[in-house]
Amino acid sequence: MRNREIILVVVNNSLGEVHFILPYLIKARKECDLDIYFYFVNSKIYDKTVNDTFFYDQISQNASILKPSEIFSFLLKKRKRVSLILKDTTPVSSSNIVVKIRHCCPYAKLIFFPHAYALLGYKEQGRNENYVYKKEDEVADYVLYGHPFDKPWLRQRFPERKLVFSGALGYTSWWRAYVSSYVEANLKNPATTDGKSMVVLFTIRDVHRIYLNAENFEYLFRTALKVLFDSTNHFVIIKPHPRQNINSLESFLSGYDSNRYTIQYHNTFVLACLADINLSFWSSAVTDCLAMGVPALEFHKFHVPFSQTVESEGGLESFYTHLGLAEKVTSGEELEGLLKLNEQGLSKMLRKQQKTFYKIFPDDQVGFNNFKALINREERSGYTMNRSAKSLFYFFLKSIYRKLKPV
Repeated sequence: MRNREIILVVVNNSLGEVHFILPYLIKARKECDLDIYFYFVNSKIYDKTVNDTFFYDQISQNASILKPSEIFSFLLKKRKRVSLILKDTTPVSSSNIVVKIRHCCPYAKLIFFPHAYALLGYKEQGRNENYVYKKEDEVADYVLYGHPFDKPWLRQRFPERKLVFSGALGYTSWWRAYVSSYVEANLKNPATTDGKSMVVLFTIRDVHRIYLNAENFEYLFRTALKVLFDSTNHFVIIKPHPRQNINSLESFLSGYDSNRYTIQYHNTFVLACLADINLSFWSSAVTDCLAMGVPALEFHKFHVPFSQTVESEGGLESFYTHLGLAEKVTSGEELEGLLKLNEQGLSKMLRKQQKTFYKIFPDDQVGFNNFKALINREERSGYTMNRSAKSLFYFFLKSIYRKLKPV
């Protein structure tokens, strides 16, 4: 019997990596004869994946999870079956563990994929596209990108011949139906409403030296809570950022009725199925929600410009509001008015936002077919037995160390 090909996913930096790549893996497994393995380099990311029941259920049903103590045995026995090694686009050096794994696998291509579905740009041209990081060019075989706006940015790091359009499979009607079916069968809506008020999915992010300073975080969070709980009767699902420390939230929430809100750790695809509207700090959660048919409001204050902001007449704004993917909110008064829209008003907002959304993220399978075409084992140039042996020996030593290391 022919040995099935293997896709190995190396997860290291954030739950956003699972968020992006999971739809491709589930669909590829349904359509191709292959096995999927996940290797979590970072144990904290693994723990967060376990806490997200949807992600963990889907990985458990469609893939195998390799423990750190199992990676040497896996590579020793199955390295010749690996056709793709998948990792997010966070820069790597020649000593990175994913490079060592690649050295062991003679027929595998190393594919970099986007970190979540965030927009890196807001137009197809305009970046200096001549600079390429040579080391990354040598390491990666191909780099996936989800929409045309990302391509100029990636051309700064990789030559165009290595860029492969993968689309945004997590933003298609196929994935929306897949997630909705899971939520309907497995999750109870935590909202305790009377059926007359709305459910607001409030996606937030932590303080960051560039993205959101402490002063602006406090203003935004306090203002939003005051409007939500004092001026509306809505139920609020608070979704912290995956890397956010939530202990600081308790002091802000202590004065409000705990029956009016819940803090949830499910991913935004799942939580959007339970909501009528998304209120968000600057985040790709707005497009996640649009993909699930939920209109988005962005309430944010930028204190410094950075690569994902635009200078407009009203000051700095995000790509999302600049393109019309989210309604820009600048004050508590504006927020109160928008949160009091009726069903007809919300539908109008959603239609307007989705008109732009589907121009950027077409609801088709073109990108997935490009991804699927990469799943084939072929002898890789640059593979040497010497480097393979050295890398295998490295993983062997790591496995011995783990066995001897005191618990």
